[in-house]
Amino acid sequence: MKKIAIISNLPSGGARTVLNSTKEYLSQKYYIEDLGKLVESDKVKGFIRYYYSVIQEIIYNYKVSKLINREFDILLSYQSWLTKSPIIFPFITIPIVYICHEVPREHYDTQVTSKHTIKEQIINRILLYPIKLIDRLNLRFRNHNLEIVTLSKISGDMISKTYNIKPIIIHPGISLKGYGKYSGYNNRHNQVITVGAINKYKNQLFILESIALIHSEERPKVVIVGNGGDAQYIDDLRNYARIKSIKIDIRIGISKASLIKLYKSSYALMYAPVNEPYGLVVLEGMRAGLPIIAAKGGGGYEEIIDSSNGYIIRQDAKLWARTYTKLYKRRALWEKYSQQNYTDSMNFSDLKYAQKITRLIDKLI
Repeated sequence: MKKIAIISNLPSGGARTVLNSTKEYLSQKYYIEDLGKLVESDKVKGFIRYYYSVIQEIIYNYKVSKLINREFDILLSYQSWLTKSPIIFPFITIPIVYICHEVPREHYDTQVTSKHTIKEQIINRILLYPIKLIDRLNLRFRNHNLEIVTLSKISGDMISKTYNIKPIIIHPGISLKGYGKYSGYNNRHNQVITVGAINKYKNQLFILESIALIHSEERPKVVIVGNGGDAQYIDDLRNYARIKSIKIDIRIGISKASLIKLYKSSYALMYAPVNEPYGLVVLEGMRAGLPIIAAKGGGGYEEIIDSSNGYIIRQDAKLWARTYTKLYKRRALWEKYSQQNYTDSMNFSDLKYAQKITRLIDKLI
């Protein structure tokens, strides 16, 4: 049986979820050993502790690389939230499949950097410059038997431009477990949901600005779900909602079951990120039978959904308000999108993604 080593240090969220489902599928065919040393980001406070953790990761990866080169046939590697591209690459001599969801957007994505405050510019351009350098050197001094897999054309273009390496694009999927049977119109409330890290790059404030323009008698409750976020930004959201008389419910770190329950009690998923590499939450919303209202030019999700799934529209608060009101008032239209999305979601399962990764590994070993 061929042997696969896995190295990752992903933060909690969609990427780690996809990793776990992929490991489960691969273990049916290969011997799998996860040799990554996970460091939870919420336990690393301050730059001294951060760079200490980076040094520890370099030492650990150098040591474990000897074991991997000696006893394994291929390395399946994921990004590290500490060093971005894995620090192990210069030490590896066997084939590598690198799952790279995105380049460090804080350094290379102009739509992100344009929103940086002066403090954020100092942090990213000066204090984190060594990390930017490490990220590039990891890939410059890699062995040449490496394939990069990314999740959308947007990410692929950024990777090609940043690292001068052409990646393979494989759209990821979600686990369909836990969503249960289709939930129809009568089981929903006048409520919209948006999911993702709660910060200015996910643009939840724009969603509140749109909801504020809906007449008070038809104005939906807004549920905001995230694994964490910017404390000041969260306070700003609460204050804006209070001033505009918007009912708001902010949930942080909830279980998958709780999230699915919120999806299936809502009327629509609103999603307005800044240049999102993909957007797994769109697939989650589809599986829960939600019509999608998402930002045009907002991310890689535009490669897998279109007008049959809901609305991909420019970021105009009045337009978003009118769009939701139309969905709310026209049951037949809501049911059309809802049922279509529930059915379409079958095409974007984590199983199909894992099968494609397996076929790639088969070619390399």
